[in-house]
Amino acid sequence: MNRFWKPSLQTRLVLVIWTLTTISTFTAALLSGYLLIQTHLESVRAQLQATATSLISLGISDFEELKDFEHLNEFIENALQMERIDKIIRIYDITGRLAYSTVGSEYDSLPTMISPVTKPKFLAVSGRQNLYESLILPYGKQKSKRTFFLQVAIRLPKYVEILESLIWPSIILFTLLSLTSLVAAHLLGRRLLRPVRGIARYLRKLDFTQKHWPALELGMSGQYLDEIVQGINILRQKTQASMEQLRKMSRYVAHEIRTPLTIIQGEAETVLSKRNQTFEDYERIVRSSLEEVSRMSDVISAVMALDGRKKSIEPVAKPYDLTRWLLQHKERWGKTFGKPLVIQVPDNAPLMSRLEPKLLIQLIDNLVRNVRDHTTKETSCHIALTRDDTLAKISVTDDGPGMPSLLIEQLNHTTDESLQPIGVGIHLCQRIAEVLKLRLEFTNRPKGGLEVSIIIPL
Repeated sequence: MNRFWKPSLQTRLVLVIWTLTTISTFTAALLSGYLLIQTHLESVRAQLQATATSLISLGISDFEELKDFEHLNEFIENALQMERIDKIIRIYDITGRLAYSTVGSEYDSLPTMISPVTKPKFLAVSGRQNLYESLILPYGKQKSKRTFFLQVAIRLPKYVEILESLIWPSIILFTLLSLTSLVAAHLLGRRLLRPVRGIARYLRKLDFTQKHWPALELGMSGQYLDEIVQGINILRQKTQASMEQLRKMSRYVAHEIRTPLTIIQGEAETVLSKRNQTFEDYERIVRSSLEEVSRMSDVISAVMALDGRKKSIEPVAKPYDLTRWLLQHKERWGKTFGKPLVIQVPDNAPLMSRLEPKLLIQLIDNLVRNVRDHTTKETSCHIALTRDDTLAKISVTDDGPGMPSLLIEQLNHTTDESLQPIGVGIHLCQRIAEVLKLRLEFTNRPKGGLEVSIIIPL
């Protein structure tokens, strides 16, 4: 069947609702018919009890003494008003012999023998053509010579004939109810699937390459529906955040690896362009390339560490002397800048501080690279270390054109990448400082140029 017909979810839902509605309607019809028959049967039994009570109230105790009374039948019929209701009255003696009957002994082939009873009892009696509901009870006073049994019966209607007469109206009514339930099921199915279609359309249009995507809104509410919408919106936010973080990490890695790759390429081209290179020249190039490869490895580790390191980084247990630490990396930053740069450190006692050395190296390396990339070749770069009572400051300065004052203000008050038209470099610096719990200060020098200060607690 699935090969030729594959019903949709709405079709299945409509069929299920229609089937349940049809079964419920059919069950209700059967239950109504059963209750109708039971109600009619209770009414018949009430009539039987009333007739038996009226007959007993006549006070006739011995029908043998009244068998010669010619108008006995007429007397009983008038007393019980039997012309209004089709009742059959029979009275038997203890032997089962019929002592009195309002109908003939052969009427509808009714049985003439009954079992003696000690208390009233309802009994269904079948004739040749009809079914009768009867009440049998002991009849007679204690002083009477003989004991009689009274049987009062009423012919029951033929329920099959009643049902046959109602079959076409029932079919029409059932068809109308089925069509109504089918239409109602179709409308209900569409309404139930409306939020599902809305969610499906939203998910099809979802584009995580965009930075901002509107939240899912269905225009309807419900306990489970609200939870589904909330879950989808949370998933959207987390996915967008992951995609944005992935884009940032990709830009960070590309930005950081560009310099060591450029250095390796430049040194290799220099060696290849000269003839009669000595073994020492090749050794120097190989060692420099290994240093740059190690640098790229550190760059990747440092950049990837930015993801999720904001709350997990702990200060290094062993303090570092900032003076010695800066001088150790002077050659590296000079290579990044493309020419020697000046590092100024205090001559007095060492400046001890706890820091994350690999990330701080990348931070200063990016600041130096930004000076190289965004200024002319004639621009010089200086790194200076100063201190006060509780803070140390590493300043990276240049004598270039500086930055617009509005951009300086934005850089000092936000880390939003969208406000930084200078590229990913400064944003990466801000991100590293944020992870290290350091602070960056951007200022334009009075004599020209930019100064970026890294504020380090001692």
